[in-house]
Parts: sequence; C-alpha cells; structure tokens
Amino acid sequence: MLKSKATQPEISGLETQTNVERLKQANQTIQANYDHLERIAGAIEKLEESWELSDQKFKRLRKKSEESRAFASACQDAWNCGDLEEMIQRRDQLRTRLQDQV
Repeated sequence: MLKSKATQPEISGLETQTNVERLKQANQTIQANYDHLERIAGAIEKLEESWELSDQKFKRLRKKSEESRAFASACQDAWNCGDLEEMIQRRDQLRTRLQDQV
C-alpha cells in the first residue's frame, strides 16, 4: 500500500510574521475588552450596593413617616376630645417609643 504524504503549503516568513502580529493585536483587543468588562462589572456592583442602601433608607424613612402620622393622629384625637392631659400623655408615649426605636 502506498502512503501519500499530505503536503502542507509552505508559509513564508512574512506570512508568519503577519500572523504573529495579528495574533498579538487580537490578544490586546481581547485583553482591553476584558478590562472594560471588569470595570463595568465593578460599576454594576457599586450600583447594586447603592440601590440596597437607598432601599434601606427609603424603608426607614417610610417607617418614620408612618410613625409621624400616627403621632399627629394621636395628638389630633386628643385635641378633638378636648383632653389636654390625654394629649400630653399620648405625645410622651409616642416620643418614648420613637426614641427607643432610634
């Protein structure tokens, strides 16, 4: 049986050099893209942290707002009843409760 040798085309030195340069440029482009993606990922992480902090602040502010409304409502109820002593007691109770939560 005859074995045939597969012939590979000869690659000139210039073609080799050109291919090496192309590979180097492609590698630099890939590295630059990777670095850019790393910066984007870092920015996304910072945004997520910021959103979490903002969400926590919003929840605290909403709770304070609800407590303030309850305080105002209790004072208004006592005022409407004409009972100054009750109004003062409710105010003090709510103030103490708010201070305990802070």
